Amino acid sequence: MGYNTVQGKRIISFLKGSAGEHLTADEIFRRLADGGTAVGKATVYRWLDKLVMRGMVRQFSGEKNESACYQYTGGLKCDNHYHLKCFVCGRLLHVDCVYLDKVAEHILDIHGFVLNEEKTTLYGICADCKK
Repeated sequence: MGYNTVQGKRIISFLKGSAGEHLTADEIFRRLADGGTAVGKATVYRWLDKLVMRGMVRQFSGEKNESACYQYTGGLKCDNHYHLKCFVCGRLLHVDCVYLDKVAEHILDIHGFVLNEEKTTLYGICADCKK
């Protein structure tokens, strides 16, 4: 990954502590600043690119006019499951569900179409926003 800098270590530490979250680069920058960690926005973007290339962080492409979000995976594969995206708060949730796997099997068996689980996102309203 090249040389390690203090800022890089801070970014990696923050991402490890936020492993279950999907955050935009701007959110990462803001949260680091709010936590008293001075890291430039360009540095955040540079380190995210490095970590994505290394497989330590997964990048989820945003919709049109929406920023990409990132999740720390620590090098673990996180491709073979579906995602739920709340169109109210923007939260992206991982879903590891046997039922959805059966839907994918049905679509293949009956319709001859293979779903790309890595790119499959269902949109709706999360439980928190529904309240």
